[in-house]
Formats: sequence, structure tokens, C-alpha cells
Amino acid sequence: MTALLLSWWLGPRLILWLKRLKFGQEYTDRAEVAGGLPARILSKEGTPTMGGLMIVLVLDVTALVWAQWNTQVLLALLSIVVLCGLGFIDDYAKITRQNSEGIREFIKLWVQGALALFTAVYLWRLPATTTLISEVMVPFYKYPVATGSAGAVIGVLLTACAMWAVPTRSI
Repeated sequence: MTALLLSWWLGPRLILWLKRLKFGQEYTDRAEVAGGLPARILSKEGTPTMGGLMIVLVLDVTALVWAQWNTQVLLALLSIVVLCGLGFIDDYAKITRQNSEGIREFIKLWVQGALALFTAVYLWRLPATTTLISEVMVPFYKYPVATGSAGAVIGVLLTACAMWAVPTRSI
């Protein structure tokens, strides 16, 4: 309820603020240039971008107020803030250049990969969550298939790959 009420209160104010700053899409995006989208009747020109800032702000404030603090919550909030910052920089680059090209894709992938690797290693090194990473389990088998240092290496790689594989887009 807190997030919903905060979104209803903050949403219109943020949209007006972004329109006043002219943080909108004043260029033709790649989908319109490519054509073949007959269902897309309205143009995106003038539509404020960076609306994801509201979602991240509301999510973080609600988590700060109501979440029970532990390592997983802190890492989740850190990941959200880092990816939001990446999306902000991408959108800002699009707005300042007035084209649909933001940050280069390999930079986005490197930031996401570094965040995933940091999170996996942090979870492995923290005594409370080390078994989440260092014991590799497979479905329908009762015991870990890898433990100890081999399990830790496999667990860190699997965790980093799983986090890196999550699709992200500009916020």
C-alpha cells in the first residue's frame, strides 16, 4: 500500500517536472524508423523519459520503511540502484544527443557483469550466506553435487551468470 500511495502522489509531480526539464523523447526511435509497426499510431515524441526513476525511488523508500534488513535486501537495493544509474546515464545520453543511441551495449554488459560478480563473491564470502553459493544442488537429487572450493567456484560462476542473464533495459 505504501508503494501504491507513494506512486500515486509522486507520479504526476515527477512527470510534470520531467516535462518542464524537457526530458522527453524529441527524436524518432529505431522502431519507428524501421517501420512495420502499424499498431503504433501515436509517436513517442515529447513523451517524458526516465519514469523508472519514480519506480526505483518508490521501491527504495518502501523497502527502507518496511523491509526487515538482511544481506539479501541490501544487495537487492544496491543492484537496483546501480542498474537504475546505468539506465539514467543511458537515457541522459539519448536525450543530450537527441537520437536513440545511448551507452554502448558492451559497457552495459560489463557493468551488469561486474555487479553480478560482486554480488556472487560477496554472498560467498559472507558467513551467513556462504552455503547459498558453495553448495551446488541440482533438482531431484538429495545431496549437493559440489561442495567446498569446487562448489564455491561453480556457485559463484552460476550466481554471476544467473544475475547477468536477467534482461535489463534503460530506466
